[in-house]
Parts: sequence; C-alpha cells; structure tokens
Amino acid sequence: MSTNTPPLFKVSNHLKLHQACFEGDFESVSSLLDDKNVLDEIDSYDKYGNTPLVLAVHMKRDEIVELLLSKGANADQKSKSGWAPLTEAIASGNDYNISLIYKQLFANEKANLQEKITGFATALKNVSHLRRLSSPP
Repeated sequence: MSTNTPPLFKVSNHLKLHQACFEGDFESVSSLLDDKNVLDEIDSYDKYGNTPLVLAVHMKRDEIVELLLSKGANADQKSKSGWAPLTEAIASGNDYNISLIYKQLFANEKANLQEKITGFATALKNVSHLRRLSSPP
C-alpha cells in the first residue's frame, strides 16, 4: 500500500480489490482477480457501499473497467447509494466506459432473453404433449 493512500481507503485484505480499483493499479487488480476467493467477491460492497466496478468507473479507470467486466462483474449492480455503473459512466462523461457497460448489459439481456425463449419453447412442447395425452382417440 502506498504511503500516499488517504486513510479512507486503507482497507482490510478482503477489500484490496476495491482499493486497487480506486487507485488505478491494473496489475494488482489483475493479480487479485486470479484468486478465486477474490473473484467470487467481485461484486462485493466496501463499507461505503461501492462495488469495485462502480469505483473503477467513477475514477475513469478504463482498463480496469474492461477487466472487471471480462471477469464477470455485474454491470447492472448499483452502489448502496443507487449509482449503477452505467449511470456513473454517463455522469462522468466517459464514452468508452459507457460503451463497455452498455455492450455488457446488452449481452446480458440477450442471454436472459434466449434463456426465456428456451424455457417457453420447452413449456409449449410440454403443453402440446399433454394435449395429445388428454384428447380422446
């Protein structure tokens, strides 16, 4: 940890990802995300209610935002104060992050829609099968 770190961001070990995102330390973020325990907490909140992604977007850490999204950070998860990553990117005027987050949100919605379509198709097949079983010969 650098000696110039404000006391507000001197964090315990389980929040090192938040600190690295805030400070713009890409190498540390990348290294931390190689640890499955940290990766499992990629969407965790710090004591101020921010996720690593919201911090990286707020601080305009483009490479870190891209890395977090590629590792599965939830592009739709709001901070405890209600700021979604996309809203934060728009407020900071960062077109690159807006584009990254929008693409991730679109990909997520496309996957959700495909899952719903598959479920609906399965339900239709089951209904059709039940009709054949229940109709008189």
